Amino acid sequence: MSRSIDGREPERRPPVRGQDDPRQRVRETIERVTQDRPTMSELIDRLEQAGIRAVPSIQKSGRLNGMSYAVDGKLIKGSDLGRAYTAQGLQKSLGVRYDPEQDHALLAEAALRARECAATSLERFERPDRVGPDRLRDRASRMREYEDLSTTQRAALREIGRFRTVAAEDFLRIQYRGDRHAWRKDFTRLVSQKLLEERSVVVAMHSKTHGKTLRSLSVLAITKRGKNLLRRCDKDTRASHQALYAGIVKPREVAHDTAIYRMHQAEAARIEADGGRVKRVVLDFELKKHAYSPLARARHLTSPEYARKQAQVAQENGLKVVQGKIRFPDLRIEYETAGGEAARVDLELATEHYRGEHMSAKSRAGFKIYAESASHPGGSYGRSSALDPDHITEIFSF
Repeated sequence: MSRSIDGREPERRPPVRGQDDPRQRVRETIERVTQDRPTMSELIDRLEQAGIRAVPSIQKSGRLNGMSYAVDGKLIKGSDLGRAYTAQGLQKSLGVRYDPEQDHALLAEAALRARECAATSLERFERPDRVGPDRLRDRASRMREYEDLSTTQRAALREIGRFRTVAAEDFLRIQYRGDRHAWRKDFTRLVSQKLLEERSVVVAMHSKTHGKTLRSLSVLAITKRGKNLLRRCDKDTRASHQALYAGIVKPREVAHDTAIYRMHQAEAARIEADGGRVKRVVLDFELKKHAYSPLARARHLTSPEYARKQAQVAQENGLKVVQGKIRFPDLRIEYETAGGEAARVDLELATEHYRGEHMSAKSRAGFKIYAESASHPGGSYGRSSALDPDHITEIFSF
């Protein structure tokens, strides 16, 4: 039996109804499936295979805060089973490995399912006589909707969903190789089912030749409905623990976000040319969420203690502290090398606003810096002139 870090056995509470007690079943199942120190995602999958649904409690910051279990028509809190079966106890007493970045997608999905079925599923746990077949029909309907989508339509949702915003022309050129007929067919289907949205956003462009000009940019984003469909039904998204984004949240950043998608394509092409394979992309939003939460709780510390905590948080997230700040890349690509090894590369999109000190800090953080040809050394989206020529050699244009 697993023991806690101080050598004591996990706290247990005696069963109320012998071997038929669902609490005892949950305890024994958890102890059985944690013998090899699984990840939190692996634990959730193993419990589901054993007929037990984990119901995590997720903080707004994305951190795991608590754990309950749904089994045999009851919802049981981890604390009711004993300290070893709470979110913290699973890690400290039973050796479950929790990586906020790797496990976030599956935990968030499990928490979302629990919230959405609170009015019906939880009622089924307590009052099965009042629950009809509507919930089962809804699930079957979602799966049919997903299965009715073509392979290219699913791929389109998956690709757009993992980036905040994608320019329609870029997506047509890259994902559909310029085949407007095929794209229009898939686009019409996805929009009609309210899984995808398209918007026109006016952005300012600057160039040495034409100066400042305004341009209407057509951009794509999946809807919340499309995001939820992928999270529930798409095995590739779940397997990769890929975070998804829905809606156009910040129109002012559209031009920058669409350029990140092009930057990703340039680096992905280099990875694939070397025999590698992209596994997952991580945007700055996700990295900041994992780093800022523990730092917010550490504000009461003294300056030296806070600096040590900051360095620890940065290291845990594969980042560096430069000039007193954790530096975040615009994009992280996690990939598998030709030899099957796990690797990653952090990318930064340089704009015409960059100057020597800013560029130096990003370079010292270990980021690979990209800039669009329009910004290297001409103009692009924004208001300033060209990039600092002293750091031009550090830039990979695309």
